Parts: sequence; structure tokens; C-alpha cells
Amino acid sequence: MIIEDPDAKTGTAFTYPSGKPNLNASYNSIFWDHPTAALGIDTGVFSYEYERSTPVHMLPMINFFAAFPSFIQKFVKTDKHFTMEQAIFKTSTQPAIRHGLTGRGTITPGSFADIVLLDLKNLHVNSTPINPKKKTTGLEYVIVNGEVVVQGEDHTGATPGKVLRRE
Repeated sequence: MIIEDPDAKTGTAFTYPSGKPNLNASYNSIFWDHPTAALGIDTGVFSYEYERSTPVHMLPMINFFAAFPSFIQKFVKTDKHFTMEQAIFKTSTQPAIRHGLTGRGTITPGSFADIVLLDLKNLHVNSTPINPKKKTTGLEYVIVNGEVVVQGEDHTGATPGKVLRRE
């Protein structure tokens, strides 16, 4: 099912007839093959370290911690459905275009330096529904606005990011 949002001009393809995610379902590749398909997530903020002292009503979903690595692992590394360049376009450039975020989504002179350096050969999403906070391996660095915020599996404590609003 594709649901259109006339303001953002986006949609969603992840509906789960079985009640759980199935990245092998045929409708997923049909959606992702569309030239304007872009990956986005609508999650809250969770910490790797924070644990509630009282039982929670739910565990965070795997996508809270591994949506983009899951996409690359599935469609680039495992299925070879997209090249790395195509996947990066769908996860970075296309969302920036669709949401009018000038200077985002590309590595070009004058653009903001938001970069993920990964080791595709060793990329592996380790999260499970029971342990969604298990960190993905193969992510070497995350650089936001030119500052390293993740090195290896560890957050550096730097917080140079900001909320982006469409222009």
C-alpha cells in the first residue's frame, strides 16, 4: 500500500499484512524501484544506555537503531538489487530533494558535511526484536557538520546536529 502525503510528496511501502516486517515481500522491491522512492523513518529518540526502572509497554523497533544499515545490507550487500550509489541516493539525496533541504544529501562544495563511512564487507545489522539496541557492525564513522559523532561502535559525545526544516 502506498499512502501519499500531498505536502511532503512522500509515501510508505512498509505495510505488514502478516503483522510483522517482511523485507522479502514483493511490494517492497516494487516500491523501491520507483525513481522517486526515498527512505525515511518516523521514530522517536531512544538511547543505547538508558533503561527504564519500570517495565516498558514496548521495546523500540529495530528501525530506531538500524533502518538505514538494514536497507543497505538487504538491497546492496545481500540482494545486490541496488548499487551503493543508488542506495545512497535513495537514503540521502532523494529525501533532501523531496523535503527541500538545500545543501544536504550530497557531498559537494558548499554542502554540509554529514557523512557515514561504512565497511560494506563487514556491515551487519545485529539488532533483533528482543534486542533492538544491539549495535550494527561495519559502521566506521558518522560525521555530522564536519564533526565525528560516532567512531566504531561508540558515540563521541559530540552533538553538532540540528533539527532541519524544509525551506
